[in-house]
Amino acid sequence: MESLIKAVSKIDDGYKFEKGIGCTYSVDEGAFRALAKHLGIYYDADKLKDFEEGKLFRLYAQQGHIPFAHNAITAVNPKMGVLHAKVYCMKFTKEKELPKYKVVVASANLTNADELNVYASFTGEIQGNGNNKFGNSVADFFEKHFENDGFTSLIDELRTVGFGEDCEFIDVCKETFEDIKKEGLKKVISPFLGIDLPETIIISRPDQFDMYADKYNNSQCRVLCADVYGSDNSGGKAPLPLLLHAKAYITEMNVYLGSANATKRAFDNNIEALVRIPKSDAKYLTEETWITDHTADGINVTEAQNQRQFDRDCMQITAGFSADENYYVFSAVPSGYALTLNGKRKTCNAVFERKIASAHTITLKIEDEHDHKCEIILLVSGKPLSVNADKISRDCEETLIKELFGGTAAPTDGSREKMSGKASGSQQMPKPVTLVGKLREIKNLDDLQNVRDKVSEIKDKSSGEQQDILNAFMKQTERIMNNGNK
Repeated sequence: MESLIKAVSKIDDGYKFEKGIGCTYSVDEGAFRALAKHLGIYYDADKLKDFEEGKLFRLYAQQGHIPFAHNAITAVNPKMGVLHAKVYCMKFTKEKELPKYKVVVASANLTNADELNVYASFTGEIQGNGNNKFGNSVADFFEKHFENDGFTSLIDELRTVGFGEDCEFIDVCKETFEDIKKEGLKKVISPFLGIDLPETIIISRPDQFDMYADKYNNSQCRVLCADVYGSDNSGGKAPLPLLLHAKAYITEMNVYLGSANATKRAFDNNIEALVRIPKSDAKYLTEETWITDHTADGINVTEAQNQRQFDRDCMQITAGFSADENYYVFSAVPSGYALTLNGKRKTCNAVFERKIASAHTITLKIEDEHDHKCEIILLVSGKPLSVNADKISRDCEETLIKELFGGTAAPTDGSREKMSGKASGSQQMPKPVTLVGKLREIKNLDDLQNVRDKVSEIKDKSSGEQQDILNAFMKQTERIMNNGNK
């Protein structure tokens, strides 16, 4: 997850995030907030307010896989299949420079799951001719699948951005896999299987080979090694997660990577995205040092197939969900299933009363006659969530305090003063720590210089009131440092 967030948010020095749009199958709040922080939104109260109101960033995610409500997140419930693509389009700006745009296509969801994934990122600037094939394909993808209110200008700009012509963005359809096979398919990397494959190398999860033992008996079946290493930030070896989630299709000349599993649903029904890149630019995926031959795990294939059918039925129930001002409606409940919501249990097609007008989530419990059970969290659209301007300002200030001083922004003992009065021994509520107050607490030149160095690194990320405070601090302390060094 961290590598995906860095890929989406990282751009050249001096550039600030301005606007973005993305889609994913699932999202959790921790990863969503981490993306916002990496984009620098928590350094600017005005920008954070716009983000919380859904004006800076829009994320589309599959209904049933959004465990929290946010103005920037929209649930998608396709009539066929699911939203499974992971694509991000971001715009960054810098004073007196042309804007830069970034497109990231990934296999990873926006969650904290510890999985082995792949992604490809592309950066470009406006060329002005409007004939860029890659940018046009990305824009067409978002226009086709989503309602992009407030973000149409960003999508239009993508059509004029030069991302390079060596690569291709693909909105996956039934013909996509046939086109890949025509190039000479050499290797398939996918956590889930089921599609008809030519004789080739297949890298997947062990249970998939057990489930489809007859289907792929002429292929070389491989799984991840127990000792898998990649490179850490310092260039050393770092262990990689063993749960495979990457999807890639390697041919004679190209690598196709993105969200599509090697399943019929991925290429026939789902909303999926792949990118084609030259094989020379994806060398890691062509190596085999991180895989080993598969040995059967002896799973209960019948139970695995029953569980898979239950999962498909749960998707069907989710696809049939809708809500109006008064009711939650489930119009596609298979026979033998029971739904429980807010303590009320119903069978067959079900209607439950709605009492909340604003956007919110509900937890639906599903069970079948074979004792399969699950809980699905559904995002219900409604009135926009209210945004607390004071809390946003505090969040920005706390972010800067943690960045400059480390630890938490908890009040110091000096800020707690005992109350005078009849209630002997009682105390006032701690005064909130402010950025100005923390800066004034610095007592020696070494600490002052350390904080000045950190301020120099981060002050351009902030703006508004926070940036004014940091600029004033640098100006006022410059004379102190000069006098202290004499």
